[in-house]
Amino acid sequence: MGAAAATVASRLAGGLARGLERALHAACGIVLALALALVFATTLQRYALSSGYLGAEEAATWLLLLVACLGFPLVADGPLAMRVELYAPAPGGRGEALRAALAEAFVLAACLALALAGAKAALAVGGTSPLLGLGEWLRPAALAASGAAAFVLRALVLAGQGRAR
Repeated sequence: MGAAAATVASRLAGGLARGLERALHAACGIVLALALALVFATTLQRYALSSGYLGAEEAATWLLLLVACLGFPLVADGPLAMRVELYAPAPGGRGEALRAALAEAFVLAACLALALAGAKAALAVGGTSPLLGLGEWLRPAALAASGAAAFVLRALVLAGQGRAR
């Protein structure tokens, strides 16, 4: 692949990664707003009207799972990145490239482990939620999708930075 084609591919991957990150940020915000509205409405009805919504606690649990799954792909980059770095050499030193490669390897391995374990658990779980009627297999399946999305996002970010060689 020529230098011009590599630059175009790098820019395209970076743009896709930024678009996916923006979409995940927006989705997390929407789910958090829904959770806030649900908790506010449930609290208001419970204490002001002495009643409650059937299934509100379970719906809140599903929304919490959803925001965790949507937010997982975002934890490996940015100012609050959750990364494993085995040692901290001097910036620009000889070991900097190795340290960065090892940190990315841990992140990608964690993403794959979550995706594969979630898929395996989704296949093993049966039954449905008694109040909402949702399949219980959806919880680990959501974690599997989150791990896969995180892997794809990291691959796009690395390609956008020209480091995915």
